[in-house]
Amino acid sequence: MNRSNNLPEQSQIKRQSIIADQSIDNRLVYIQPFGDENVLLPMTRRAARLSGYLGDLIDLIDQKAFDVESENSTATDETNFPTIPLINHTACNSNTMKNIIRWCEYHCDDPKLDEDNFEDSEEDEYARRTRKLEELPSYWDRRFLADIAGDEDQVNGWKNRADLYDLLIAAHFLRINPIVEIGGKFICQAIRERNVEQVRNFLGIINDLTEDDNIQSNTDRLTFNR
Repeated sequence: MNRSNNLPEQSQIKRQSIIADQSIDNRLVYIQPFGDENVLLPMTRRAARLSGYLGDLIDLIDQKAFDVESENSTATDETNFPTIPLINHTACNSNTMKNIIRWCEYHCDDPKLDEDNFEDSEEDEYARRTRKLEELPSYWDRRFLADIAGDEDQVNGWKNRADLYDLLIAAHFLRINPIVEIGGKFICQAIRERNVEQVRNFLGIINDLTEDDNIQSNTDRLTFNR
C-alpha cells in the first residue's frame, strides 16, 4: 500500500530530475579556437556533447563543480560557463569552430541511433554502416558542406577546399564522427567517375611518385586486372 502511494511522488522526482538535466544542457560553454586568445565562441552543452572530446571535458568540469560543492564552497562563474581552449590544434581555428558549432547546434536534438536496437538483427556491421551512410548527407548537410567548400571548379576543385579539409580534420580531432562521415561522402560524390590525375587536380593532391613508382604502379595494376 505504501509502495503504491509513493509512485506519484517518485514520478514527480523523476520529472524534476529530467527538467534539471535539460536546464543544465541549455547552459553555455565557451570555445576558445586556435590562433586568437581574444575570441570565445558560445556553444550550448547539449550541442557540445555531440563531440566526444568536448563531452569528456564537460564531464570533468562537472566533476570539479561537484567536488567544489562537496567542500561547501561556492561555485565560480567559470564553472557555470567554462572556457574550453583548443589552442593546440591548428585545424580548430575560429572559422572552422564557427562551422562546427553551427552543425552541432542544428543536429543536437536529432534522435540518436541506438545501436542496441540492432543486437538481434541479422544485418552485419558493414551492411549497417553502408545503409547509414546511404542516408547521409541530408539536404541541409549538403548545403552546409557546399557553403564551406565554396564554388566548384570541375578541374581544380572547390574554391575554399582548405576550409573543408580543416572542418574534417577538426571533426576527427573533436570526435564528431557524423561530420567526418558526411564529409567523406560529399567528397566521394564529387570525385566519382574521375581518373587518378583528375582526382589529384580536384583535391589538390601533389603527385610525389617517382617515374619508377609510376611504372611499378602500372605493372601492379596490369597484374591485378589479369
